[in-house]
Amino acid sequence: MKINSECSRASRNLKHFGKEPKSYRLNPPPALSTWLALSKLPLEVMTDFWRTLYYCPTFNGTKEPNLHAKTILRVPTPNGEDPQQFNKRFVDFCNIQDSESVVHFARAIVNEFGGTITDDALRSLKSLRNHVASNMRPYPGALEAVEFLRKNVGEVWIASNDAGFYRAELKKRLGKHLRIAICSSDVQAVKPTREYFERAAAKRGVRFDQLLFIDDNLENVLAATSLGIMSILIVDPNSTVEIPPGVRTASSVDAVALAFQQALELRLLKRRRKKVF
Repeated sequence: MKINSECSRASRNLKHFGKEPKSYRLNPPPALSTWLALSKLPLEVMTDFWRTLYYCPTFNGTKEPNLHAKTILRVPTPNGEDPQQFNKRFVDFCNIQDSESVVHFARAIVNEFGGTITDDALRSLKSLRNHVASNMRPYPGALEAVEFLRKNVGEVWIASNDAGFYRAELKKRLGKHLRIAICSSDVQAVKPTREYFERAAAKRGVRFDQLLFIDDNLENVLAATSLGIMSILIVDPNSTVEIPPGVRTASSVDAVALAFQQALELRLLKRRRKKVF
């Protein structure tokens, strides 16, 4: 793909982004555009799903649907174990369960951690899954940004910690914009482990240095970066989390797309200057 064709498509596909200023979108920092312009273009883009592309008003980033499953099944926290550590261990376990049915999902949890399966619990789990699925919404501009990245950078696919419990519903929502998803339940490993990234990259047949990773979780981004994967952290403008030096950030996926548009234009400008001089 030649740079000039990349730039012309970039201008066409994202021209509508500039029509109306939106309060949810911040312009990408110039450093991000410059970094992308100076870096080797990735072959593929792997992006998180939850709180990066889609959100659910009920689960606004402070709640984890799988922890509701823990409550519904009355899973006890082991004596002497830190509750937060146990919750993480529980969520990670849920996210590698390749069990699309509620019954299998519930049985796996109860067999591993204890708890209680009742008809009411199974009904509540089905209701939880259906509620999350029916209330998921894409962030404004997110799907248009994905389309731009696919046309001008490379294939875009979902890289999600997501149990089979939700996976079927997630894949229904991908539509024409997001045709590929590699969930933790597909590779039996969760982000931010090396195993997840290795198995996901192997499934796609690409090397780490051929990928761009977009995620809203700092731990995931640091892990990917340490493996040599180009990574961008999606940061809420109101967040008070301290970002380590060297971590590339953007306020949204469409800010990433705009940064790529600017990067492609910078590359084209550089090429033109070389020809002149």
